[in-house]
Amino acid sequence: MVSGLTQDSDEQLRRHAEELANLVFQLLADCHEKESRIAERHGLTPAEFRFVRVFRKIESASNKDIAEKMGLTPGRLSRILDGLRRKHYVSRKEDPADRRNVLVTLTAKGKNLVESIETDYVQAHADILKKMNVPHKDLVGGMSEFLTAVRQWLEKK
Repeated sequence: MVSGLTQDSDEQLRRHAEELANLVFQLLADCHEKESRIAERHGLTPAEFRFVRVFRKIESASNKDIAEKMGLTPGRLSRILDGLRRKHYVSRKEDPADRRNVLVTLTAKGKNLVESIETDYVQAHADILKKMNVPHKDLVGGMSEFLTAVRQWLEKK
């Protein structure tokens, strides 16, 4: 196993893996808290915030496709969409190609929300980067490599 440019012993690998596991666990919890705070500033629930982040680059999609992409049951997605519809961020209409499907589309107000959230989300990460003493390029590159390795691991399982 390669760690940076040096070879880890089995014991070093185990210690590094344990430390990484703990860091990832805490990072996940802290990222959920960060997202909850941003969601609250925009009057959204955390689930609505995640929907907006997933849906930000999609013009329109079926409820089935969205549920799959977000890993949600159709019922859970419907509750999220109901809240966003009440806030006038999304509209739903029958899919003319398949009446069993519902197409979800961002409204103009929803598109403005997406832009505002994206700005806040990027700014939050810029603020975090400013607090770090690691070259940002190295950090982003390492995180990208880590994500690739996680996805490769998931594909094998």
